[in-house]
Amino acid sequence: MNNPPIKKKIFFSYAWRDMGLAMRIDSDLRRCGLNNIWRDRINGEATGDFRKEYQQKIDECDYFILLDSPNYRNYSTWCKDEINYFLQIQAQHSHKKLILCLALADGEWRYPELFINQRTYKYIDFSSSENTPGAIYDNESKYNLAMLELCSVFKINYSPWTENDYEQDFLDELKQSTNNKITEKDREYLLEEYRIISYKWLQNMNTVESRINNLITDCEALNIKTIFPYILLGDYLYKKAELNKCFELFLKTTSLYPQDPRPFRWLGTINYSFKNYDKAIYFHNEAIKLAEISPDKGHKKYIRESRLSIICVLLKKGLAEQALEKAKEFEEIYPETEWDNPVIYSYVAHAHLITGQTSGHVYELLLNAISKFPQEERFHKFLGIYFINKKIYSKALEAFEKAIDNSSSLSRTIEYYYDAIFTCHKLGLKNKINDIIKRCNVIIQPDIQLSDNDIYTLGYIYFYGENFIKAEEYYKRCLSKNKKEYSF
Repeated sequence: MNNPPIKKKIFFSYAWRDMGLAMRIDSDLRRCGLNNIWRDRINGEATGDFRKEYQQKIDECDYFILLDSPNYRNYSTWCKDEINYFLQIQAQHSHKKLILCLALADGEWRYPELFINQRTYKYIDFSSSENTPGAIYDNESKYNLAMLELCSVFKINYSPWTENDYEQDFLDELKQSTNNKITEKDREYLLEEYRIISYKWLQNMNTVESRINNLITDCEALNIKTIFPYILLGDYLYKKAELNKCFELFLKTTSLYPQDPRPFRWLGTINYSFKNYDKAIYFHNEAIKLAEISPDKGHKKYIRESRLSIICVLLKKGLAEQALEKAKEFEEIYPETEWDNPVIYSYVAHAHLITGQTSGHVYELLLNAISKFPQEERFHKFLGIYFINKKIYSKALEAFEKAIDNSSSLSRTIEYYYDAIFTCHKLGLKNKINDIIKRCNVIIQPDIQLSDNDIYTLGYIYFYGENFIKAEEYYKRCLSKNKKEYSF
């Protein structure tokens, strides 16, 4: 059951050694409609102005979720800092934040000082009978009960993983198997294999690929015809950036399951990554054809997804007019009331904006996107582009500033700084440019890893800021990496 988005802000504190369970809880909460969750997702060490960032998020949060464990208590310095700062904030304000205590491993809560003078709190037991970290995955029913209780705090419905569309595919294929020799015990065994794979995937263990191959082998041994393990393996290889292996796998899968649109969609995605844009469009069109004639109603969603992907490919190819034509077709087929994903607004709006559209329709689309997905700062950027197209630069600058303030990604923040500086340049606001440059300098620390595109964008930021020595430094870094890609 779908839930309306929850506007309350949540701070999620956990030890990095417990990341597997933390990621799973975070993912399930977001799937149930609770999107405004902050947790450190960069790495185990502080980068940039990390302490200032998490303190700000604790200041702003309405709920403080703490995943307690021996790892949390004994190994994590950052967790102790977060707790101490939280206690300091609580002491200063009469309005107390609601604390949600999730206990892992030993099932015992060890921080009673957090609840001094507290009006309410919630303690939820995520521990397992095995008393070892991660063993909760061996007791799916207990995890579901704990999640049900957690979601009840936010007054949202919780759906276990078997009620989630993606994972449901495997369960459906097992249930629909026509082989009479498949027993319920066999099905449960295969499902347990999948759950172990899910846990190891979340823990980033290097045995995932071999375990998925074992699942494929077991399905074949039991004479079960299921495409799901192939899709799972391909997804894993794609996330590991092993694109050649991923491509070969899905090419093989199209011969094993020629009527299924999913491997064709994946081949479209992989060819996009290879920059083989014409082939990407071809495979997405094949996926659409197969999904349209498929008796499986679940395949119909891939029609919409592939239509969106084609818009994205056309935009990447620089075929703006064709992208706009496809975007308009999409809008005619799928009313905006069905747009349940920010990606839809992103591609459709981009197609309108890149062709210089300034109609009221585009403006309304962007306002609706911001209202529906307030956590997606990219729509503030798009609104800024809309105002640039209309030559209302002051409004554009205001939109880009909002994008910067709401950004949680370093690369996107650099991108938004560039947009803001470009707009200031148009307005002749030199003092404002200098102020933005100073803010940019704060986040660009020597030990931060920058992508090629980040380096490229920073070159332009310093160019517009008239810091030509810095601009030259970044330009040279770009050229040293790829002379053909960049030209200045």
